Amino acid sequence: MRRPDHLTDVERKGLDELCDQNPSLATTAEYTRRLACMVRDRRSEHLTLDVWIANVRLDGQRELRTLAIGMRRDRAAIQAALTATFTSGAVEGNVTRIKLLNVRPRQLRSPTTPHPALTMIKSPRPPN
Repeated sequence: MRRPDHLTDVERKGLDELCDQNPSLATTAEYTRRLACMVRDRRSEHLTLDVWIANVRLDGQRELRTLAIGMRRDRAAIQAALTATFTSGAVEGNVTRIKLLNVRPRQLRSPTTPHPALTMIKSPRPPN
C-alpha cells in the first residue's frame, strides 16, 4: 500500500469511494496504513505496537485479527526489528554473491559434463 500522499487524485478518489461503500474496507485500510507507517518509520515508542494489536483484535477483519495474534506471539522479535540500528543488507548481499558464484560454474559446464558431486558417487556393482 502506497503512502496516502503518494496517491494520485484519481486513486485517492477511488479509494475514498470504495471505503465509503464498505466500512470494513475502510477499517482494514486504516489499520494497514498505520502498520505500514509504524514499520516504515521504525516507530517503536512504548506500547505503539501493543495498541495497534489490541485495536485490531477488537474491531479488525478476521484476517487482520489472525495477523495481530501472530504478531502478539512474535512481539519481541518485531519490537527488536523496529528498534534495531543495524540491517542485514550486507549479509543478504553476501548470500546473493555466494549463490551467484555457485550458479556460474554450472552455466559454464557443457550439458554432457556431470555435476562434480555426481562424479564422486560410485556406481553400484552389477549383480554376480
